[in-house]
Amino acid sequence: MGDDALVWCMKYANSEELLRIAAEMDRRDAVELPPPAATGNAVDDLLADRDALAEAMGPAPDPETWGALADDQSFTEELAAAVATDTARGVAEETARRVTRAEARALYEEYVYRQFLAADDACNGYLLNPKAKAAGVNPAELFSGPARIAYARASDELKEWWAEYGRLTQAEFIEQVTGREQRWAAGARKNESDHQNKR
Repeated sequence: MGDDALVWCMKYANSEELLRIAAEMDRRDAVELPPPAATGNAVDDLLADRDALAEAMGPAPDPETWGALADDQSFTEELAAAVATDTARGVAEETARRVTRAEARALYEEYVYRQFLAADDACNGYLLNPKAKAAGVNPAELFSGPARIAYARASDELKEWWAEYGRLTQAEFIEQVTGREQRWAAGARKNESDHQNKR
């Protein structure tokens, strides 16, 4: 069965059939995903993973122009132009990555989630102190927002994990990703330092 027939079938498929169709499409168009970055800096790892995934997926036209892709000839020409442009840019533009504040805020949500998963795994699920656990605090909330609140609710295991791997507020993260100073970042660094020094 061809791809067009599978796409047509998706209109009439139930949830289980959709999963089977998606698995078949993934099998046909398999992409070898790169291993996760492990530089030791969570922000650099996130950006490196993002770039590696974009590279693995290959050059593709801007999503806003996908409607024009119904014509295979224009797709082939646009894809060839994208490849030529990427090749011409070279390494210089890759090092001068520009991330907007809006993109950085979206990336921060991914960073927080990755930090939460890593800490949960490393601390065997012991992220909250007994008082916070009894109050029904969501442990994911500890990874963003003010340090004073997070440290007041965190378990000793999580505090040790933060001492090793760090904890960034949104302002600090945006500052690192965009390379532009954020007015709240200095205060956040001081609060984090104060809490680390209390230990």
